Amino acid sequence: SKINLTAKEFDLLYFLSSHKGQVFTKEQIYQHIYEDVESEVDNRVYGLVKNLRKKIEENPEEPHYIETIRGVGYRFRA
Repeated sequence: SKINLTAKEFDLLYFLSSHKGQVFTKEQIYQHIYEDVESEVDNRVYGLVKNLRKKIEENPEEPHYIETIRGVGYRFRA
């Protein structure tokens, strides 16, 4: 079935999935996805991850694909 992603959600999915298993900080993710300098890095990346999880995870509360690495950031699990 088809999933409709925003451009930023797609960028996030593509970035994480093309670096499977690698852990990225929110700052690193932000730098790859957004081109502007922003003080709300954590909130914007968190919101993007949350929205993407709702679309691709069977259970967004217990995500399989986009894993939170507490205190560091996120990584994609195949």
